[in-house]
Amino acid sequence: MATDRMALVDVLRKGEDPEVDFLQEGVRWLMQELIEAEVSAQIGAGRYERNEERTTQRNGYRTRRWDTRVGSLEVAIPKLRTGTYMQGLVARGLRGVKLVISDAHVGLKQAIKEVFLGASWQRCRVHFMRNILARVPKTAQAMVAATVRTIFAQPDRAAAETQLLHVIEALQARFPTVVRLLLDAESELLAYDDFPPEHRRQIASTNPLERLNKELKRRSAVVGIFPNRHAVLRLFGALLAEQNDEWLVAGHRYMSETSLRQILFQGEEDAPVQLEVKTA
Repeated sequence: MATDRMALVDVLRKGEDPEVDFLQEGVRWLMQELIEAEVSAQIGAGRYERNEERTTQRNGYRTRRWDTRVGSLEVAIPKLRTGTYMQGLVARGLRGVKLVISDAHVGLKQAIKEVFLGASWQRCRVHFMRNILARVPKTAQAMVAATVRTIFAQPDRAAAETQLLHVIEALQARFPTVVRLLLDAESELLAYDDFPPEHRRQIASTNPLERLNKELKRRSAVVGIFPNRHAVLRLFGALLAEQNDEWLVAGHRYMSETSLRQILFQGEEDAPVQLEVKTA
């Protein structure tokens, strides 16, 4: 409490400086305090607090720009120890995870392995293509991209593995770096082929989730400044409910209950259906 009071006093003192935008500094300070409060609630302890309810530790900060109606502000986002988010999902009752889709961040992969025991991991196909094309001259990017995509156009994993060998043969001479990436990531890229054909388009990448996050960001930018946390939750809740309704429409269903039952463990046909987990 004393630390928070000192921080507020510091903000007020900055208001006396003509070169400091007091409104911007006040909004930044308020947002920073809200972020810290949310993190404290998530991990069960405040900064430097020791108690038995603490679920993990803070791990520094990363700076992010926040565009508001009073201008662009920089806020410090607390980082938590690896696996905290996923452990939180499990603590809230998530079970039966069959597949996690994410990029190839080393810490993220390790957390998935430790928290979701037995679950498969699908490397996001879109992120992987970006990694490949970053190592290819611009004049050859379209050709390389089209060639690699033929792997993902196959009807099953066996055909995809065969096509991958053909692609490696075609690219070996000119693009050895691309070939090494393909060989190293083969099992990670084709994990989605072990799931029902009806699911594969949705689980080959994190794009569905990223599109949703982009829409949430766009709609929140229109509002600019929210009066309180509940206002944010109301807007995001309405948008998520709208998206859920769209996915339930016949012909646009994200995943049907019938196809989801195909991936349940044997003997658990009556168990609640669990969706795959995506991490952007």
